[in-house]
Amino acid sequence: MIRQGAGLRRSVHGLFRFVYSGAFLLMLLVVPCPADEGISKTDLHASIWACRQAIATAWFEIERSLVEHGPDGSSLATNASYKIGILGSMMLFEANGDALIGHPGVSGVKDDIESGRLRIQRRRVLYAQTDTQTYLYLDRGAQLQVGLPPDAAKRAVQFFDIRRLGLEVAPGPTAISSGGVEITQAAASSSDPRKVEMNYVCHKDATKTSIVVDPTSFGVSRVEGMSADGRVRTVTEIENAVDTVSGIVFPTRVSIHDYVGGILSTETVLTVKKASLNGPIDERQFLPDQFHMARDTVVVDMPSRRILGVWNGRMFVERPGIEVDSATMNAIYGRATTSQPAH
Repeated sequence: MIRQGAGLRRSVHGLFRFVYSGAFLLMLLVVPCPADEGISKTDLHASIWACRQAIATAWFEIERSLVEHGPDGSSLATNASYKIGILGSMMLFEANGDALIGHPGVSGVKDDIESGRLRIQRRRVLYAQTDTQTYLYLDRGAQLQVGLPPDAAKRAVQFFDIRRLGLEVAPGPTAISSGGVEITQAAASSSDPRKVEMNYVCHKDATKTSIVVDPTSFGVSRVEGMSADGRVRTVTEIENAVDTVSGIVFPTRVSIHDYVGGILSTETVLTVKKASLNGPIDERQFLPDQFHMARDTVVVDMPSRRILGVWNGRMFVERPGIEVDSATMNAIYGRATTSQPAH
């Protein structure tokens, strides 16, 4: 559902922006580790980071709604869904969301859509990383790219790590010990005395961050970030639950409000529809024959720009009726194999 105005402008890069557009997106995954009553603020900070890294395997399904506001009161609403899998060093990130496709003009989204220069379509992209290969699937153009540098593939899907989600701009695990960031205060939260509010300042750019955390479970319920001049501010509210199998505290709903110059610029809500933590995961989900790719998807080796084959909906083929040879299979899967994984 879209409500546009001439004052709303977006940059379009051929893919869709279905992650977040604020200066801070702060959502936390934490593990309930016992804490002493007298835990120091430095230890509390370290424990928030250390405990969430206990997530060794995970499968998340998330729905996201985003409303972006223009300076004249106009707005654009988009939706997306994510599937995120973790299995040790293996990673899968699938995004399916609204896309602005076309060539934008200079007059704004409303005029671009009315004139046909832009249109909204649903797009699906998928990034997967195994121990031997990197994959990027683009449904637009039906292409599976292999052999990309992981960072390039992640940028293409606007990847975020579910284990670190929310800490991208917050002080990192070594920020305090390195002296780059100082915890200026850690005291009982005014909204809930059972929780601790920690205030940080970055010495390099004077960015300020505050986190409200349960000192027993390390579940974070609120994060606020502000630029040094106060012009950019983000307020994030987090609802948490405890996974009954693993005991891990994880977010079930995250609401983010971004402000620029005191004016609301974006509203984002992420709702976790499914979460499985530190349980069994079928590693075949990280392999391309399980990506649910469109028929006739072309497989391209990105380092050499060579076409390796075509996915016919059931297997990789050189041309209709002829499977790719073992050397090509090895290139696709990035390992020594002479046969395709069982379907």
